Amino acid sequence: MQTYLSKLILRGVRLIANIRLWVIRGCAAIIIFFAAPVGSYLQLPLFRGYPNNGLVWAQSGWRQGDVVTYFDARDLRCVELTEREVVFCSGGGIYRLDRLTAAPIEPWLSGVGREKAILLTNGRLLLWHPNSMTLWLAAGGSLYYYRWDIERWGVVEGFSAADVHSLGDAGFYIAAEAKDRQTLIDPYLFRALGAPDEKYDTIRWQGQRGWKPHSYPYYQTTDIYLRFNPDDGKISDWEFNDYKPVYDILDENYDRRYICYPGLGVGIANERNLSLEIVQPGPAGSDVKSIVLGSDGLIWVGGDNAKDNDGLSQFARKTGRWKRFGWRLTPGLKSQRVWDATLSADNLYLATDFGLSICRLSDFTIRTLDRFDGLHGAALRALAIADGYLFIGGDYGVNRLSLPAGPVFKSGSKKLDDMKAAQMTSDGDTVWVAGVQGLYRGEPDGRWTFVGGEDVIGDEPARAVFITPRKLFVGGSRGVRVLDRRTGQWSAIPTQAYLGGGGTICFAANDSLLWAGSTGGLYRYNFKHGDWRSYSTNQGLPAVRIQRLMLEADTLWIGTPKGLTRFLWNRPGRDE
Repeated sequence: MQTYLSKLILRGVRLIANIRLWVIRGCAAIIIFFAAPVGSYLQLPLFRGYPNNGLVWAQSGWRQGDVVTYFDARDLRCVELTEREVVFCSGGGIYRLDRLTAAPIEPWLSGVGREKAILLTNGRLLLWHPNSMTLWLAAGGSLYYYRWDIERWGVVEGFSAADVHSLGDAGFYIAAEAKDRQTLIDPYLFRALGAPDEKYDTIRWQGQRGWKPHSYPYYQTTDIYLRFNPDDGKISDWEFNDYKPVYDILDENYDRRYICYPGLGVGIANERNLSLEIVQPGPAGSDVKSIVLGSDGLIWVGGDNAKDNDGLSQFARKTGRWKRFGWRLTPGLKSQRVWDATLSADNLYLATDFGLSICRLSDFTIRTLDRFDGLHGAALRALAIADGYLFIGGDYGVNRLSLPAGPVFKSGSKKLDDMKAAQMTSDGDTVWVAGVQGLYRGEPDGRWTFVGGEDVIGDEPARAVFITPRKLFVGGSRGVRVLDRRTGQWSAIPTQAYLGGGGTICFAANDSLLWAGSTGGLYRYNFKHGDWRSYSTNQGLPAVRIQRLMLEADTLWIGTPKGLTRFLWNRPGRDE
């Protein structure tokens, strides 16, 4: 009896202590809520980086949706349910679905909230904590958290998650379990508290403690090339490749099971009709060298994705779904290396290592032209449409194709026939070709003119070229040269702090801004103010190498080796 009373008294003391603690936290939260905006506005040091107070909204003017990267998320490792979303972690980042409709929503490759963006790659564990409305991610040696109330990411300072194999929801706390220890994490102060002093019997675990291999109902796959094995959930494709599930979770509210198939995609099983759909989470291989914006809401993406056997990807903006076209399952597409692409009427033209692929979109039939059809060589790099012709540049010269489907002619100039072309642009009638031999201009009457001279780019290789109604931009190793098309005068843009030591790869421009992609990052030049601004992984870009730029009103589409990035460059209110 005495022991029972002692335990009861001890529990009462703990309850009073917890109530006191929560009252103190509540008062602190109220003070912080009203003080943070003032502190941020006045630029007080307290509100610019204190690691454990959660004031991450005062550290960055960027929002989570300002920079969105679509990446290959087939390296799936874990899945978790939040209030409204289904969240997957992978080697490439976080892939998300709407829980109500199972439709894809914007993925997260980087998280904003601190002075530098947090890369959310190499994640292996996810946990949703409903009491604090926070999402927890174990990636590498760090434990990250996402605060849903202020839409900001943070990291638990001083805690190593390198050997953590399970995360658990312990009510008021987060439990992190490693091989030889358990640690409690405070989800409100975002710090490690140490080992628990009492046993928690009702922890909901994610990770090794939360999932074991098991059998499944017999699901009928919606893809005729895939076969499902209910004994262990394994899927086999037509090439006899096997994909085993590494994690799954059942959403009882909507009768769906979400299954992680590394190397294949996301499995969405309908528990009512026992069907299984495999969703492709992102472009193939993530490498993006070409971007084509279609008027029908489709975006075509190509790159050097040879190891993934899928060189061409299609993104539907309305549905958020990706579709891949590999050379093994797409008749006529002979290469998975797509270096450039352009669209004309109903035809999509692809510059590949095996020649020019012409895709008729109405029935998606593909025909590939090579040296036997009149091309100088099969290794193509650049395309441009001008004066009813498709100009084709590659490692072995420049050709032109009479639209829509041929025949193929030589360029009309001996120098162009031997030119190694890197990039092309046109204004409807005139075509400009940049390459190792410099810059050439092609006129509607078939004449070609070498654009050189020390006041332009000299004899150095022209790596990038872009045209607007008023200006022509040429990039080389010595910087950027600009041609005023109204006056015919050339000028140079100051480049002392430009390109981060790298070379120009691509341009995009409008009347007020020039965007330059290089091997060292993304750069923006303001014509009015005459200054440069740089963007890198600190602002959420997936890589510093920028391979393609496409400007669409207030949106800049960026191609990198790690995915397709959508950058809302002109969002009002953002302090850069």
